[in-house]
Amino acid sequence: MAGTIGGQSCSLVKGAIPTVRIASKAWTVPGMNGVGLAVTGANDGAFELTAVLYSSLVAVGAWSDAIYAMQGTIVAVTNDLAQSSSYVFLKKVHTCTVKAARIPGTTVAVRGELKIEAIRTQ
Repeated sequence: MAGTIGGQSCSLVKGAIPTVRIASKAWTVPGMNGVGLAVTGANDGAFELTAVLYSSLVAVGAWSDAIYAMQGTIVAVTNDLAQSSSYVFLKKVHTCTVKAARIPGTTVAVRGELKIEAIRTQ
């Protein structure tokens, strides 16, 4: 299956996009009975993605540069499971790993892989 990250097409986008969950904090105070609780809102949507592109070395370089440029922005993501969200914050895009790939009958020369730390905001 294929997916997209911020309009960039990928051969694979692995990682489920979570629903935004209610986050809460609990604490104790020494010397007092009970616990303190606070609901901090629907903001617990952190997850990881792996984006893969099979193509030429030049195309993989341009693809990874385009996704690096999106770090720190909110983009639309569609993964291999056909899950999508238009509210994904790309927190950290790790260095692209490039390996040789040989697919018979094609001009594909390399496999580029990006690990991405993301947060669903809505």
